[in-house]
Amino acid sequence: MAEEKKKTNRKKPASKKVEVKEEEKNVKEEKKVKEEKNVKEESKETEVVGFKLWEVIVVMIVTTLLGLFIGSYFTYSKYNGRRASCKSVRKDMEEIASVYDDIVNDFYGEIDKDEIKKSAIVGMVNGLGDKYSAYIDNDAATSLEEELKGKFVGLGVQITGNDKGQVYVMSVFEGSPADTFGIKPLDIITKVDNEEYTSDKINEMSKKIKSSKPGDKKTFEIMRDGKILTIEVTLDEVILKSVNSYHVSRKDKQIGIMVISTFAENTYDQVVEEYKKLKEVGISSLVLDFRGNGGGYLTSANDIASLFLDKDMVIYRKTDGDKTEIIKNDKDKVIDIPVVLLVDGATASGSELVVSSLHENLNSEIVGTRTYGKGLVQKLQNIGEEKFIKYSVQEWLTSKGEKVEGVGIAPTIEIGFDESLDYDNQLETAIDIAANK
Repeated sequence: MAEEKKKTNRKKPASKKVEVKEEEKNVKEEKKVKEEKNVKEESKETEVVGFKLWEVIVVMIVTTLLGLFIGSYFTYSKYNGRRASCKSVRKDMEEIASVYDDIVNDFYGEIDKDEIKKSAIVGMVNGLGDKYSAYIDNDAATSLEEELKGKFVGLGVQITGNDKGQVYVMSVFEGSPADTFGIKPLDIITKVDNEEYTSDKINEMSKKIKSSKPGDKKTFEIMRDGKILTIEVTLDEVILKSVNSYHVSRKDKQIGIMVISTFAENTYDQVVEEYKKLKEVGISSLVLDFRGNGGGYLTSANDIASLFLDKDMVIYRKTDGDKTEIIKNDKDKVIDIPVVLLVDGATASGSELVVSSLHENLNSEIVGTRTYGKGLVQKLQNIGEEKFIKYSVQEWLTSKGEKVEGVGIAPTIEIGFDESLDYDNQLETAIDIAANK
């Protein structure tokens, strides 16, 4: 280096000086590039060391971005009545796909693609900011579908695990295969087709039974009163009863009480059937008990409301933003007697629709406490591989255009349930009102 410095201090022709300066410049640039490269290598090493933390952070960022984007898009398009352009949507989705590709291709460490996709989907749904929207796995979706259809193929029992780790029969559905072949409440199911089951395998047992077809036979080992019994059951379709009715005498009148627990596909038929039974005993009025009814199919609620209304009466209104559609009754009235409506804080959605429609059209009294206030309609969407999402697609309003979502329906006669009494004070109030009609 000393020799090089000495040479560069000698007098040289101008061209040589330029060459030397150029060499010095090149050396400095090479040194700078080398230093920058070393810094990048150090940075890269630090990045690799920190990737375990970044794994969580990157997924969180992707999930958040997906949630914010999809949430904004649905809110923008559904509730404001506008549509994002295809070009804009395509661009946004390309950005999301690009982030996913970067993670999958460049991430240091093992990647569970299914978990990333699930996290992204959950993030989209959560990003809607809607308490009714959710990601649903296959087991939950199957249970929901059974409830809404009002029937399934199976045994026809409600089971749970007891404190001994056994599968315990809580109740048996009337007319079900279990009822027909002699399985009873309090029975312990120990084996199905010689395979042993305990309380931690209830879901597996349910899947095995519900995957059957009508006519399939299953052998159940039952423990009852300390004895072991073997019962062969021919499985069949089980009808879920969503309507129960009875009648009471009050002031020399027969008052019908009809309890509707949900709005399944077959609830309408059950209401009609139960009303025929009540009509045979000559009821003069009817109490409809919707306490604890969390809703179900909107079409089922609509059909049940139509039983009480004249043709062309407005049942409800539905809106997806600026556009509102008026839903009118297109059927003949079937039930033409006074009705009293019984509600509580768990009366929601479809049951609120029926209550509001009968109150606004027929001036029916509402007894109980303010209802829940669910005025949004959800769609259950299969997204493949036994996965589903449920999200809100519309809002419904009462027949007079009143908002229900987040508001609920106020009773005309407010009375809370008094647990200190040995009778149902809300129901008794509703019966007294019906007897005076």
